[in-house]
Amino acid sequence: KRIEEGDLGHRVSSLAKEETADLADAFNRMAQTISTTVENLSGERDTLSAILDTMGDGVITLDAEGTITLFNQTARDLFNASSVEAIGMRLPEVIRDFEIIQLAATSSDSGTIIQSEVEVPEVRRFLSVIATPLGPDGERGVLLTIHDLTNIRQMETTRKEFVSNVSHELRSPIASIKAMA
Repeated sequence: KRIEEGDLGHRVSSLAKEETADLADAFNRMAQTISTTVENLSGERDTLSAILDTMGDGVITLDAEGTITLFNQTARDLFNASSVEAIGMRLPEVIRDFEIIQLAATSSDSGTIIQSEVEVPEVRRFLSVIATPLGPDGERGVLLTIHDLTNIRQMETTRKEFVSNVSHELRSPIASIKAMA
């Protein structure tokens, strides 16, 4: 009963012989195996949690009903949301962008990985979103991986403006030299 209630450190003792002692030994081995497995899984969960919270990309997982089951720190920052509030809510309640919601739904329905670049005016960001179905045909939900492209887009715009300005500034003196020649 104690093992059943979760006390995996408890060991069964038997004063009887043979079959009862064998049964007690089997229970003790089973409790040890379960205890080791639980410790390993706890360690892996802690490692995975640390990795997800320090990633540069946002990670959101949805179950088969579209309820958020994981919402890492980067996703929280990208969408100005609280992960504590987000977990257990439906995606449209947290992210008010039709393209991202549609991307998750399409990936879940089709069972295929879909990637798209999305502009989210609400938070003034350009995002690359990859929707990956979990399980065959998305039956266990969807994983959304979100990469912020805002700085890259700003650098591209700055570069284009610079090249345009330089080419304009070079044309005027060249035109004058050409006219004088």
